[in-house]
Amino acid sequence: MIMHERSHTDHITIINETLYMIQKELKEIEMAVFVNKPRPEHLSLADKLCFSIKNFFRLIESYNQPSNDNNGAQATKRSHQAFIDEIKQYLELYRQGRNHLSTQKLSSWEQQLVVFYQTHLELLRSRR
Repeated sequence: MIMHERSHTDHITIINETLYMIQKELKEIEMAVFVNKPRPEHLSLADKLCFSIKNFFRLIESYNQPSNDNNGAQATKRSHQAFIDEIKQYLELYRQGRNHLSTQKLSSWEQQLVVFYQTHLELLRSRR
């Protein structure tokens, strides 16, 4: 039980650190846009952000695997993939010059990530 408790705590710590890193990356993109840095620099930061978000979701999904609720795990995975696809599509349009990165859009992504995070913590609490 102590070992399980520790791995549970370690998992939450890693998830917290990963979310914090993503929030920093979002702020970095926001600053790059705000000070009018060149578009390729925004895109480089955004590509890094996508990788971090995928990693964040992998951490959540890997911890969800032992669950008996396979449908719930699959639904979570699909919602994660839909979010990643939404970001990729938005960034592709940005790459083509057909939209712009706004503070509101970046903030919206951050809010959605926090909801994913909170949902995951609630699931963890319900399993204890």
